[in-house]
Amino acid sequence: GSWRLAIDAQTADGWRSFADYRIVPRQATNYDEAPTVANLNVLRGTLQQSAQRLVSVFDELIGSDRAVRVRVELNAAGDVTSMAIVQGSGHRAVDTEALSVLAKTRFTPGLRNGVAVPSTVVVPVRFIFPDS
Repeated sequence: GSWRLAIDAQTADGWRSFADYRIVPRQATNYDEAPTVANLNVLRGTLQQSAQRLVSVFDELIGSDRAVRVRVELNAAGDVTSMAIVQGSGHRAVDTEALSVLAKTRFTPGLRNGVAVPSTVVVPVRFIFPDS
């Protein structure tokens, strides 16, 4: 089967597809403009490579659907300053890989009154591992 990767963003009114290129903070009212991933295509490509690497090492992932939610703290420049797993996938290697990829991800910081500010976002990443 073909590889599929879903990246969703949590909004005040629920979940939505990440196809709109935005990660919306849990408390979106704290920002005039929410933080975003600077290059979503790079993030998607990196996560897809991670999924392929994981399933080549861990047979038990074949046919599974794993989601991990990571809280990411950003400084005013959009650099990742800290991360924590909010909800694990149930597989340590998947969680570790999500942290590793997000640590290298470039973000555009949130804005408040037109000024870039330190931001907190929750990034849900879902790996869908096909049966074959």
